[in-house]
Amino acid sequence: MKRTISILLTGSILCVITLFLLVRFSDKPNEHKNGFNRHWLAKKSNLLYQAAITSPLEYIAGVTRSHYFFTVPNPQWLVMTDSSLHRQDTIRFPVPLTQKLLSLHTFFVDSPWVYLHANNYPALYYARIGEGTLQGTRLVTSLFTKSAQVSPACLVVRSFDSTRQQQLFQKIDSRTGGVTRQAVIIPQEKEDGGFSTDGLLQYDSLTKRLVFVQFYQNRFFSVDTNLNLLYTGKTIDTMNTNPVSIQKVRIDHEDRLMPATPRAKVNEQSCVSNGRLFILSGLIADNEEQDAFHNNAVIDCYRISNGQYIGSFYIPNLPDEKVRSFLVVEDRLVALYKGYIAAFSIGQLL
Repeated sequence: MKRTISILLTGSILCVITLFLLVRFSDKPNEHKNGFNRHWLAKKSNLLYQAAITSPLEYIAGVTRSHYFFTVPNPQWLVMTDSSLHRQDTIRFPVPLTQKLLSLHTFFVDSPWVYLHANNYPALYYARIGEGTLQGTRLVTSLFTKSAQVSPACLVVRSFDSTRQQQLFQKIDSRTGGVTRQAVIIPQEKEDGGFSTDGLLQYDSLTKRLVFVQFYQNRFFSVDTNLNLLYTGKTIDTMNTNPVSIQKVRIDHEDRLMPATPRAKVNEQSCVSNGRLFILSGLIADNEEQDAFHNNAVIDCYRISNGQYIGSFYIPNLPDEKVRSFLVVEDRLVALYKGYIAAFSIGQLL
């Protein structure tokens, strides 16, 4: 018994030492100059409304001019607020509740429709807001990691190939679930299951383009709805190399790929709206104060048509809470914090 306790104690100490060394000696990009400057837009974002929340909201699933939609851990429900954040309602989404569905799913609200992408089935469920009739389609693809609803008839996913080591993009018919087109848009130099090229996939209805923003490199990809690469864009930072080390870890009798070292996230979150790409950056600029960077979320804005950088602006922490999720509708940015929802006017910035 004493030997077992000693082994456990030694293992715990080694884990703590390993974590300390990783943190102590790993490169910290925001503790030195990153080699780029930001163009600050003339005026600050203006806080319009702010409301405390008590529900366990996870992310913003959709926004319209009059309503905002939020997810909760249970996929059978959504929370809806009015644009002034005074009134909250719950929306029933009568999807069958299973462990696979709970493990990984994504909501997209394009009023009056609600779409749920079930990554591990894989499947698509959809219904009109406030109506009890649920429709579903099994997707003829493997498990997928990212997805975007392009139209009621079409969605695009980033899915594994037959080796489970590479990922490709697939266009899927919402009615039949069949794959109508696929393409390898992002080259993967190593077989790591797509970890090194991970990112966020979104669809902009104005330009009718998909945008994929990488987490760990200063790149984003503009793609048409037939999965043709239109251009590869560069964000303003200089992080064009950011090695991601992967190791196999056995969990629940299965070998899974996991990061072996801490990863520097270049682009933390993003959204698209009205022909513009908004990226919440993880890197401080050389012409930026440390206090301002740590007390705000910095948003870099680009034109989707050509990848041109427009400028940057701040969204403040509220209070001492960083933005967890955000979406833009017209001239308004809606932000979700741990304990707050906030709406900002950004029309005068752009």
